[in-house]
Amino acid sequence: MNGTRTAWTAAYAATVQHFSQCDSTNSWAVQHSHQIPAEDLPLLVLADLQTGGRGRAGRSWFADAGTLTFSLLDSAQRLQFSKSQLSRLALITGLAVAEAIEQFIPPVRASLKWPNDVYVAGGKAAGILVESAAGSDHRVVIGVGVNVATDLTTPAVAAVDPQLGQRARSLARIANRPLDRNELLPLILERLDDHLAAFSGADDAQLDHQFANLVKTIETRCFLTGKEITLQQGPARLRGLCQGIDPSGALRVLIDGQLQQIQSGEVIRVASS
Repeated sequence: MNGTRTAWTAAYAATVQHFSQCDSTNSWAVQHSHQIPAEDLPLLVLADLQTGGRGRAGRSWFADAGTLTFSLLDSAQRLQFSKSQLSRLALITGLAVAEAIEQFIPPVRASLKWPNDVYVAGGKAAGILVESAAGSDHRVVIGVGVNVATDLTTPAVAAVDPQLGQRARSLARIANRPLDRNELLPLILERLDDHLAAFSGADDAQLDHQFANLVKTIETRCFLTGKEITLQQGPARLRGLCQGIDPSGALRVLIDGQLQQIQSGEVIRVASS
């Protein structure tokens, strides 16, 4: 594997694949998963510049030299999460990123926009994309992108999405000082490792219990609680008042007077209640 090993990467990854430039760290990890020996997992995939980053539903993710982009490839068995529980991994990773950002640029407060975004100062500062990958032991890719010192004023941003500059946030702009994206990476890996360690060796019932306990912390950061939202579920659109996140990780939404648990979907519109 390429990449310089350091003390902190050795603590959280067996191997490191480093690119000066690639289209997407997640795409590379998914495509090459079957070629990675089990003893090389977890694999940390890093890119100095990501030219074809992806978000949910195939959307583009803008990244420049100030954006932190990386992916972790690991076996679902080691992570203790089945294929049907990948949404849980997204929430846990989001919590780790939020906590790391607060440690990185105190005294900011980071929120979680269900199911996979991290918000700071009212806008999106980071996104998480969890995907399945090939492999005899069933493998999972956890992708993270953080606008550490991303230039959201460049015309290239408008080319990706005309509204992106208004919706997204750069941590350097919020902190009002230069930031080194590489200093945030070990903080995220440390928090993620701490949270995942709590699931090690647990059976299914214990996993559910551990996750439900973690959701209590996640829910305190729910950006959507108390807000009128519009959800896209396939061709259907649902509108209601968000009531937080339930112990399974589902979004609780009051729709036409009935409380519903939303297991999947995308929040496409948020309005203050």
